[in-house]
Amino acid sequence: MGYSFEDGAISVNLELADGKANNDWLFNVIHIKQSTRRQYDGRPIPGADLERLASLPLEKGVSVLFVTEPEKIEGIIGLVKEGNSIQMNDRDFMQELISWIRFNEAEANRYRDGLSSKAMGNPSSPRFIGKLFMKFFLNAKGQSKKDEKYIRSSSVLMVLLSENNDIISWINTGRSFERLALFATALGIKNAHINQPCEVPELKKKLQKLLSAGNIHPQLLLRLGYAESLPRSLRRPVSEVII
Repeated sequence: MGYSFEDGAISVNLELADGKANNDWLFNVIHIKQSTRRQYDGRPIPGADLERLASLPLEKGVSVLFVTEPEKIEGIIGLVKEGNSIQMNDRDFMQELISWIRFNEAEANRYRDGLSSKAMGNPSSPRFIGKLFMKFFLNAKGQSKKDEKYIRSSSVLMVLLSENNDIISWINTGRSFERLALFATALGIKNAHINQPCEVPELKKKLQKLLSAGNIHPQLLLRLGYAESLPRSLRRPVSEVII
């Protein structure tokens, strides 16, 4: 697969040799990979599996870091809480978040994208009730309490970093993440994003310092571990998204 970036548009060229996909074990777990947004069971990931993930070839300029040190994890929990306070008091952020949530099966089937309530472990509801619930009950304090519990239940935290902070680096980070996430899925390891410290500029600098990353840019922050899968959000057929 190759891609090009020109005039604000990304063009992706998909090329598969005949029969290659059927023999590619990462390709074959695409349909079961998900961001599993729930508490994990705390089991440690075997060292051999972490080494396999750490040695996976990534895109140019992208590296991966696994965080296990308790003091760094505590620092990251603090940054996640700060991020929740900033983002959940940002009206534009919350409006965009709500726009991508599919509160019931009818919405999920109509759009076949976004994040379904079931995938978040929440019951189905009419949109107006779901929006009211989020307005009055989703807040930084509650979200931070849940995030802390989820982080502490995880086996390890994973950070993807890039040498530069431009569009090509973001694309390469995304491609590298998909490879890591698929490989983890093949090993039976779940993942979920805790990206708040990467999304808020002032917190990104604090995360960079916490990780002793120098001038390398933290782009994605995730937790890894073991848990049962949640119901999956629907996605559009491949034929609808390929030109």
